[in-house]
Amino acid sequence: MSRGISLHIGLNRVDNSQYPGYTIPDLAGCINDANSMKSIAQQAGFSTMDQLLDGQATAMNVLQKINEASSQLCNGDIFLLTYSGHGSQVPDETGEEEDGMNETWVLYDRQLIDNELFSCWKKFAAGVRIFVTSDSCHSGSMVRMLLLNYMHDKNPGKRSLRKTFTESDIEIFNRQLEKHPSRSVLVGPTRKSIPIAASLQNYVRNKTLYQNIQFLTRNAKAANEFPASLIYISGCQDNQLSGDGATNGVFTGRLLEVWNNGAFTGHYKSFYDTIIADMPADQTPNYMTLGSNIAPFEAQRPFCVIGTASGTSTNATPSALPSMQAPASWNAASMPPSFQVDKAGNPQYYVEFATDNQLFDTANQESRRNSSNFYASYLDEQNGYALESGNTYTMKSYAWDALKNAPVIYFRIGSTVDYSWNGWKVSFPDDQYASAPSFQVISEAVEDSPKLDTDTGNEPISGGEESTNNRIMQSVGSGGSNQAADVRLIQQLLSQISTEDGGTPGILVDGIAGSGTIAAIKKFQKANECSPSGIFRPEKGSVILLYIKAGVATYSMRMMEEMEY
Repeated sequence: MSRGISLHIGLNRVDNSQYPGYTIPDLAGCINDANSMKSIAQQAGFSTMDQLLDGQATAMNVLQKINEASSQLCNGDIFLLTYSGHGSQVPDETGEEEDGMNETWVLYDRQLIDNELFSCWKKFAAGVRIFVTSDSCHSGSMVRMLLLNYMHDKNPGKRSLRKTFTESDIEIFNRQLEKHPSRSVLVGPTRKSIPIAASLQNYVRNKTLYQNIQFLTRNAKAANEFPASLIYISGCQDNQLSGDGATNGVFTGRLLEVWNNGAFTGHYKSFYDTIIADMPADQTPNYMTLGSNIAPFEAQRPFCVIGTASGTSTNATPSALPSMQAPASWNAASMPPSFQVDKAGNPQYYVEFATDNQLFDTANQESRRNSSNFYASYLDEQNGYALESGNTYTMKSYAWDALKNAPVIYFRIGSTVDYSWNGWKVSFPDDQYASAPSFQVISEAVEDSPKLDTDTGNEPISGGEESTNNRIMQSVGSGGSNQAADVRLIQQLLSQISTEDGGTPGILVDGIAGSGTIAAIKKFQKANECSPSGIFRPEKGSVILLYIKAGVATYSMRMMEEMEY
């Protein structure tokens, strides 16, 4: 059965301290917009409906909610995202955008760059439908034209890396705006765009953060990399202004009229066509699609939760039973192992690990279970007894530490629709414990001489002492200190990243920094447009990008500021 998750963002106000010298005008209808769209989702049968309003709508909270949805939804499910608030633009210094600008949503604490959203869309599974509405605008046509002309004069080469936008650029651009006082800043209580000079100043004040976000999300808009299906309707064209209102925004108000409490019976495109028919002449909503299998999605009634599973998905027919794919072996000195999860069509699951497969026989062996021979996520007090939802599961560090001294670890997975255990499935029943899959645990051995880096057959650069830190303590790679634990960590992270993102899934995790490992480091750096030095240094440069790409760190102001080009 299809499932719907929705997120509704509404900001009548933002944190003005991020825009010193400017007053960002409050809006009146954005929270009402979020409430109205949530009511539509509730009426349509969405099972989870979240809201982020004003101070709750930080960039971290928005991205976290979207990523949570991407990990929970399966083929045939739907995600509805609605935004109402200010919009703006910031300079694109990567050379990716034809017009030299990135569109943004002005969230409470910072601007969310459009590429960040595109990066989120790529995480949704094939067959998931995504419907996004955005009641905001970026700038009026006069401001946009002035800014594009200025960016072109500053950067005549369209697709090359662009010159940095500075405080002096803001001063020059403001003088150009002053020549057009009647149209330069068309904002106020009825317009959903912040003054462009305020946006540019915010960009310059937080340049390291925004530059690195642009760098990390570069090429995120490649449509052929979207396995899901996305329909996006915005409140106006890129060069227009979107109106606010006392009750609802102009766009949202018109959408509500057309929807007519669910009386509308057409499809997505006719929904859009009917909305724009009575919109003001200076505000024409935009319609865009991305991803795979769009035609069946467009043919559906808007907000419909029930959908047909996509035939393009590798999981078009859910597996009969859930399963986990494990490495054949794992080193006891390494970080906890990760597993690829097949939930068999259910959104949530639990895992069990045992040092003896007979411990899965609950009726006869439960009394033998203890923390050093058995782990079950549904019994994990430290994790709040929570069910899991992601497509990749990584053992909890405390569970790994408790079990890793065994030569073999067996595992089992069960999946469910909810905490009431509806739709429960398990990979094998208790009495079939002999069929439990497993992986071997390799104990660390002290060698008299360095081992070969067997992924290339060449001599290693050096060995080193062990460390239990989950970040490298010393440099790894060409000319690095190459402590064994640090090297092993880098190898594991590179193995977790896809080839498209510069990873090396088949790299040997052995703690030896041979030429094969150095080549893998260079490959990652080159794929992510870093200098291919072949070395990672602690908490600097491309290793931070490695942490983020491998999913062991997320965007933060500190990490972005410490990253170097």
